[in-house]
Amino acid sequence: MRTISLAVLLLCLARPGAAFLDNTAGSAGQFLQIGAGARALGMGEAYGAVAEGPEAIYWNPAGLALASAPVFSYTRTEFARFMHHDFAAYAHPVAPIKGTLGVSLTYLSQESMTLLSNANADVGKFTPHSEVLSVGYATKFEAGEIKSMKDYFGESWNVPGLQRPLHDGHEPWTGTVMLGAAIKFLRESYGRRHASAVAVDGGVLFRPVGVRGLTLGLAFRHAGESMKFVYEGQPLPVEIDLGSAYEWRWRRSRLLASADVNLPFYGPPDGKLGVEYSMPLATNASIGFRLGFKTRTVGDIDPLSAFTAGVGVGVRSMTLDFGAQPAGVLGETYKVGLGYKF
Repeated sequence: MRTISLAVLLLCLARPGAAFLDNTAGSAGQFLQIGAGARALGMGEAYGAVAEGPEAIYWNPAGLALASAPVFSYTRTEFARFMHHDFAAYAHPVAPIKGTLGVSLTYLSQESMTLLSNANADVGKFTPHSEVLSVGYATKFEAGEIKSMKDYFGESWNVPGLQRPLHDGHEPWTGTVMLGAAIKFLRESYGRRHASAVAVDGGVLFRPVGVRGLTLGLAFRHAGESMKFVYEGQPLPVEIDLGSAYEWRWRRSRLLASADVNLPFYGPPDGKLGVEYSMPLATNASIGFRLGFKTRTVGDIDPLSAFTAGVGVGVRSMTLDFGAQPAGVLGETYKVGLGYKF
């Protein structure tokens, strides 16, 4: 019940309203808002507090610290009928630096377009494309302190006839903290015009010891210099993400629920909800079913575009994920992802 109430509160906070700036199209590098990973899409991109796998370098770099072994992932996205998005990422724990290093490469391309002169003459073809190289680092540590009740009371603990509960006490902020940051180099090309910039992402994840299964997340993305194509530069689509996730585990299955509020610098805030149910298929094999809901595209495209779905299969060290989202007249968005844990 606590998790459901939190999810409702997060969506209420994300109701349409005034943003930092109302000019939604006032920023460059809009392709940066295309999410990473088929699993994330299936969960409505409510992934800021989940942030598992190398895709965490995009959603919340702090999630890189969850990697227990080297892991690679690749995702192909097809959307708007003529746009293609490739995302590859790798995370590698490094014991000497007490953390995990991550790297990712993003490539967005479109179908060839006709290049026209100022006299409206056909002078050839060009293919718009954009690239991003990200390098990140994350670490984790224990915060706060856990003490037994005996430590609190000292010698007075063993008072004859006095009943004391045998449980531990701890500070409210006791738990596991993960911190991460990433720097990225981006470039866009439109015919003979090019623009580049440097940006940073950062985030924190917190798993309190007092609420087993809960993860809280805070992340910011795309904070950096302006992109200039001709004379005047435009800022990047900076956004802040607040999220929570809760996990229920049973003997042979798991349920993961997540909720996010996204606060962009341009445009109104939006909310996201996601759920994933996973269970074993056979020895060393499992399957996961996902559903998601996000408010960003409801008013601009179609009410059905708010819903997402996906499925994932894991066999030993490999995973195969699929995610989909309807997009009205723009067609459907599909993501297919492949992962391997070394």
